[in-house]
This record gives sequence, structure tokens and C-alpha cells, in this order.
Amino acid sequence: MARLTLTDLGHDVLLAICGEIFEAHPRKRVSLSWQGESRAESTPPFFFPGPPSPVLLNLATMHSQLAAATRPYIWREVLVALGSYDATEAGEKRLARAELPHNAVHVRALFVSFNILGTPLEDYVPRVVSMLSRFTALRALCFGTFQSHSQPQTPPALAAAIRAHPSIDTLVVWHMVGATDLIAEGSSRLYNIRFNFCHGGSAALLSKPKRIGAFDQENMEPQNYAKHMPARIWDTLEFLAPGYEDYEMQDHAYIQKSLKTYIKSGRKPALCALDLSHESMYSPSRDGWLKLGRKLPNLYALTYSPRSTIEIDEAEAFFEAFPKVRWLHFVAVTSEDEEYEDSDEDSDEDEDASEFELDPEFVDLLSRLPIERLILDVFLPDYVLDDLEDRAEEFGMAAAKEIANWCEEIELVQFRFLPEDEFEEPPIVVEYAVATPPFGPSTVEVVEPKTLDGTMLGFLEWR
Repeated sequence: MARLTLTDLGHDVLLAICGEIFEAHPRKRVSLSWQGESRAESTPPFFFPGPPSPVLLNLATMHSQLAAATRPYIWREVLVALGSYDATEAGEKRLARAELPHNAVHVRALFVSFNILGTPLEDYVPRVVSMLSRFTALRALCFGTFQSHSQPQTPPALAAAIRAHPSIDTLVVWHMVGATDLIAEGSSRLYNIRFNFCHGGSAALLSKPKRIGAFDQENMEPQNYAKHMPARIWDTLEFLAPGYEDYEMQDHAYIQKSLKTYIKSGRKPALCALDLSHESMYSPSRDGWLKLGRKLPNLYALTYSPRSTIEIDEAEAFFEAFPKVRWLHFVAVTSEDEEYEDSDEDSDEDEDASEFELDPEFVDLLSRLPIERLILDVFLPDYVLDDLEDRAEEFGMAAAKEIANWCEEIELVQFRFLPEDEFEEPPIVVEYAVATPPFGPSTVEVVEPKTLDGTMLGFLEWR
């Protein structure tokens, strides 16, 4: 009897197997390095693609059919830093491989970093325009200089190439001026747009496409939404992150006014995910968002992670305003009596802070929501974080089990451990899957973190 080998199964079966492997070993995320002018601008983003799973890379070298089956997952996302000064961002050789015809057809997301220190941005444009023409199935394009003091003009040739591309529907722009020509006037494609610290009235882009699915802006300057945000935006807008309040406090007020008018007209907005991370408890517009919470029937995801600790009454105000939230990213309220003792040579290692505790009242508030996925930002002293890298899973396990016991619908818990005083350091992330059988206690298991859940680029986690 002939012995069946893996490559005898057929390409469709191999493709399904590679898909399962990809789900079990998702691509890790990395943060690019760049100079920022403020604390907020120096906070690194966490959604850039790292290297593909080693398991997939090993499979690709075993057989030609396995190589073909792994390509959609290895080349789905490509990161290239042009003129990079950081070896971890080098990607021009990887880009050359990605542009090969048998790989290029699989590229769905392209992340391009321009290091323009000493090199004009225009020098990179022909290279980028060329690569865009090869990635015919590209959906998401994230690009920028990552140098906030420069803010160069978006080159017209690059904007023209983006407008002409047949499938790009998601744009993320960092530190660039004049990005309002990226979409053709009247385009019927459903666009997802994010601006990070871009000058030049970026919100003007909102009036160009007929449909917008997501809008996320981190700009700190006035954007004049009253002029550029049409009422039709609420027909299709599902993800909104209004960003920082401008110093005249007009933009957030207009967004809320527009949404209220839409609701009063008898229509139901499509909005289902809202990120209010830049709304501190002292923001004048915060109460406006809290009053709108119960009037958003489709809202199932809420993010409030302002990079600072909060009090229990603030958490209670949000949970009362958004009682139907199923996906929640929030700041953890820990026990008031919790203390972390700095370790020394005489201390027992087992007596060092081995876990953290959530405020019981906070857990009770969480239990009143139909939460399925929960992300909590946990702020810790530096001396605790320094020793946490190798034991984060153990450190958060007790709190994860407590949440699993109290929240009946919970399926996933993620903790993002952050330093109390440093804004530039990325978090230590640990995630737990929760299974609740019909009879018996819940079980909690450590899994690989999915860092894009609930974000505008969440579709990149899909197969």
C-alpha cells in the first residue's frame, strides 16, 4: 500500500491546512521607531506586521505545493522601511521578493516608512508607485515619514497612483501634509481612513468618497468638520475614533451635533465601534459622548484607553452609558490596597508581586455588561515591569480567572501591562481564551494575542 505524504493531499487541502496554521500562529506585531515632538507622538503604534510565522516559513521550504499554499499568508502583509536607519525595519530585500509575480498577487496590506532625513521624499516616490502597480489585490496602504518635525507634502504622483489603484480601500497616513487628494471625488468604494498627526486639514478627505466605513484621526489641530463631514457619513460609518479635541473645542461638538441630528431624523446610524481614548475625564465633550451612548443601537465595541489610570466612578459612568458593549478595551481599576514590593537579595522570589488584583467593584461593573472580548490596560511600576517579560502569563492568570467567573459571556481576556510614567515603552501583552461548558466551571488558557481586535485594521486578522 502506497504511503500517503502531506503533498499528496492536493493544493486545496494544503491551503486549508496552512490557513489553520496561520490562525494558530498569527503574525506578531512590531513598532517602528521615529522621533516625535510630544508624548502622544512618541507613543509607538502596534499594528505593523512583523515576520511571518516560522512554522509557515519552514513549510514553504519543504515542497513546491506547500510553498504555493503558504504564500497567501506569508505575503499577505509587507513592511518596508525605505532609507531606514533601524536594522529591524530593513525590508527592501523582502520587498523585492514580495514584488515577484507569484507573491505579489497575495499582498493585501503594505506598510511603507520613509526616512527622509537627508533624502527628499520625492526620491522614494517612483519606487513606491512601481510597487503599487504590482500589488493588484492590495487593500490597505499605511505610509508616512514617521518624523513629526518634517510633515512633508504628499507627492502628487503617489496620490495619483493611490487613486488609480483598483482595490485600495484603507488608508493610514502618518506625519504628512495635503493627503486630501488620495481619493477620487465621488468614489463609491467603501473607504477606511486614518490620519496620525497630519497637518493641512486632513478631514477634507471625508467629503470625497460616497461611503466611509471607518474614520480614525489622531490629529491635534482643528479639522473643520462642520465643512467637511457630510450627514451621509452616518449611513455607513461603523468605526469612529474622533481623536483629540482641538483647542477651540469645535470639532467634537460638531460630530456630536451631526450624529444627534441624524438620530432625531428617525434613522439608525451604522456606528458599531467607538474609540474615545483621547477623551479624558476633564474633556468638555466627554459628557456629550456619554449621553449619546444609549442612542447607538448598533454599538458593540468601545475603546477607552487614555494612557492614564482612572477611578471607579469614571468606569461606572462609561458602563452606564454603554450598557450593551460586547467588545471592550478599557483601563483596569486595580485594588486600592494592592502594593508591589521592590525585590532585593534578601526577599523571597515567591513573595514578589506574583499577580495583580482588580478592584472587586470594577469586576462587578464588568459583570453587568454582556462582554465577550475584554482588553484591559494595567499600569505598573517600572520595577514590576522589569521582571514581567517572562512571567506575564502567570502574573495575569488570577485576574483572568476572576473575570471568567463573573462575566458569563466572556470568551477572551487580554491584559496590556504598561509603565506608569513612560509613554514611549510598548506594552507587555498577554491574552487568555475562556471556555465555559454548559455544566462546570470556566477554563482559562493562554493564547497568542490578537492586537488588531476592535481597531480600524481589524480585518487584517481575517484569513
